[in-house]
Amino acid sequence: MTQQIRRVLVRSIEDITIERVPAPVPEDHELLVHTRVVGICGSDTHAAGGHHPFIDLPYRPGHEAVGVVARAGKGAGAFAPGDRVIVEPNLYCGTCAQCRSGRYNICRELKVFGCQTPGAMTDLFTIPADRVHRVPEGMSDVEAALVEPLATPVHAVAKAGDLTGRSVAVLGAGPIGLFTLLAARHAGAARIAVTDPLEGKRERALRLGADAALPAGAPALVARARAALGGP
Repeated sequence: MTQQIRRVLVRSIEDITIERVPAPVPEDHELLVHTRVVGICGSDTHAAGGHHPFIDLPYRPGHEAVGVVARAGKGAGAFAPGDRVIVEPNLYCGTCAQCRSGRYNICRELKVFGCQTPGAMTDLFTIPADRVHRVPEGMSDVEAALVEPLATPVHAVAKAGDLTGRSVAVLGAGPIGLFTLLAARHAGAARIAVTDPLEGKRERALRLGADAALPAGAPALVARARAALGGP
């Protein structure tokens, strides 16, 4: 008898159900992974509401994922059952000009695991072995699930250049904004101001080390931010 697994199916924000489907089988160079922890991204809430430009409904979410390898297909590298892994969700073609130049994040045929393909909100999923990374010893599953959303702010801070001694403004104190705050401080920023319309989020930014947290949309916000950052 074919093993059945559970998988989340999103038809709309008011129609999120569990479907039962046959368990996937890893092909060559793929891993079969048992899901441990999955984050809910802002893109998931936008998609469920029908507002995401690149995710069509219905879809099967889960791209901020941590799991344990259950089985490895032929040629799946050094991974073995029991290995804890983090998903890197960009699924690229490997042959277009962008991929050949190493910029697979802007692949012409790019798909995102859990967005354009079924994701990790399921009991078991398959994924190419080169799209996962081992979880370091001592890192919890919950911490590991935050690696994928952390990667975007780390990349943004790296693109900003040398921040040593610089002043930085972060617009928004949601998870990505707060990660940007932490990444900018780690990169040497001297002063950081964060804006957000919600008081609770501004308070959290201050607890995480922001020098100032200002209400988004407030009068003279730019002048207040400059003053908080020590500018003119």
